[in-house]
Amino acid sequence: MRKKLLILLVSLFLLIIASGCAGGSAQRSKFDRLMEDYFLMYMSDPMTVNYTLDQPENFDLDDLEVTPYSYSEKEIADGIKELGNLKKRLRNIRYRSLTYEQRITYDIVAIDIDNSIGYFNYPYHLSNFGILLGYQVMLPVVLAEYRFNSEKDINDYFAYLSTTQETFEGMMDLEKARVSRGFGFPPDMYSQMAEQCKEIATADELFLVPIFNEKINAASFLSAARKSELKAQHANHIADFIDAYEYLQEEFENIQVTNYTNKGLSSFENGTKLYELIVLDKTGCDWEIDDIYDYLEEELDKELDILYDYIYANPSKINDVIQPSFLPARTERALYNQLLSAAAADFPIPDEGLSVRFETVNPILNDYLAPAFYMLSPIDAQVEEVIYMKDEIASDSTAAYFTLGHEGIPGHMLQHNAMKNSELPYVRMVLDLIGYSEGWAIYAEEYVGKYLDINRDLYAAYLANERATALALCLAEIQVHYNGYAFPQFKYFIEQYFSTISEADAYDIFYQILETPGYFLEYYLSYYLLKELKESFIDELQAANAAVTNYDYEFHKFYLEFGPAPFYIMEKWMMEYIKRNYD
Repeated sequence: MRKKLLILLVSLFLLIIASGCAGGSAQRSKFDRLMEDYFLMYMSDPMTVNYTLDQPENFDLDDLEVTPYSYSEKEIADGIKELGNLKKRLRNIRYRSLTYEQRITYDIVAIDIDNSIGYFNYPYHLSNFGILLGYQVMLPVVLAEYRFNSEKDINDYFAYLSTTQETFEGMMDLEKARVSRGFGFPPDMYSQMAEQCKEIATADELFLVPIFNEKINAASFLSAARKSELKAQHANHIADFIDAYEYLQEEFENIQVTNYTNKGLSSFENGTKLYELIVLDKTGCDWEIDDIYDYLEEELDKELDILYDYIYANPSKINDVIQPSFLPARTERALYNQLLSAAAADFPIPDEGLSVRFETVNPILNDYLAPAFYMLSPIDAQVEEVIYMKDEIASDSTAAYFTLGHEGIPGHMLQHNAMKNSELPYVRMVLDLIGYSEGWAIYAEEYVGKYLDINRDLYAAYLANERATALALCLAEIQVHYNGYAFPQFKYFIEQYFSTISEADAYDIFYQILETPGYFLEYYLSYYLLKELKESFIDELQAANAAVTNYDYEFHKFYLEFGPAPFYIMEKWMMEYIKRNYD
């Protein structure tokens, strides 16, 4: 009897183990399906799909239709409901049943959902428009880079041109609602936006026309006759696009702003809470804002000490600090090859390298684009990478070298390729964790200085000047959005660091801060957090007596393998990574 009972107990135990394993497998599959759904939520429109995927048909995303932007309280409620349902589904998944990799993704997605829901609580605090990065500024640039892999892509591009006015009308309805509630920009900002619209609407030839013709000529899937037809159709759609900018110009000119604050987010109800959310979301830093300010102020003092000590000892070198010339004339290709060869010792660069071409920014786009940028390649395909640079950068070897470090190797291009060639789920590749990527790019830009045969003290002073400038702007941003500085207080504050700044230049910076809260912090707070993470990682490797010959390489490998994440999530999982890879 005891033997039968023992057999029965063992059988029950094995059944429990088996059911537990099956349950765990079911939970992991359930989680993967949820992540697929969350990824598809991000892929909600043809433009996003066009920039993200090379083969959308593999994801059943090749039949999305272009729809104009619209805004209503119902849409806010629908957005909150959709995210709330995703959050509920996530909470119903048994965390302990997930794999190590899935738990990391769970942590990151849970934060992203919470942040996205959080933004819905502030429908009027932020604007779609702006002088620097507003929708109306960026739209022509985004359309200029629209990829034509099929005729459907071309038709979608046409649809975006023709629905631009409807989109502007929806955005303007929201902007007027913002203004009526006291959330509007200062009148001068709307005047500048109106002037930008006028420049686009009255251009002798809108730059989209020659760019479109060039892409159509290169489209091998089109016959010569069809190319001619599409060029003719394009003219009609461009006319609609110009009409849209004329409409928006008039709206900006006529908008009535009577109760604006000329201050940052802190002047609005719950504005400081929104700023806290923005900083958390953009930088991946979960510190209190006051602690961030104190930390950055301390770092600024350190950088100024380095800078002043060098200038005091070398007063004739001031211009070399501000605008150094570390390299003789070289082509972008030669500089890139130099970086590729040198960085291989410190970064996990693919053995086969990366295929890249360099393009000069179309002169027509000079007023709209950054000095250089890397075009993110599709996450589902290996394609030729593209880095754009303006002539002013490409013709200056020193500027081009550091720019390629930032945009190419070992910066954005390496980080993006490491991510898309990893086994991370697609949803991890599309989350907008900008602090992770921009912190890395700033770090990479500085790091490549070690490969140059230059005076180290001069280079340290150059970096200190760059950092000090950025840190002063970070502090100014916090003063405006968190501590309530209006323009007079802001100008007095910024003059402590830029004593010769003109009122016009001060206003330009002030307006940029008003338009893009979190902008300066997403670059330089993230950069300093990365350095803190690196120091902790190396300390732990040393404490573990890991068999490591190049600590920098190991940190870079960890950072790139981990993939986009808030810094506090990377800190949480760092020790587990070390245990798994170095024990």
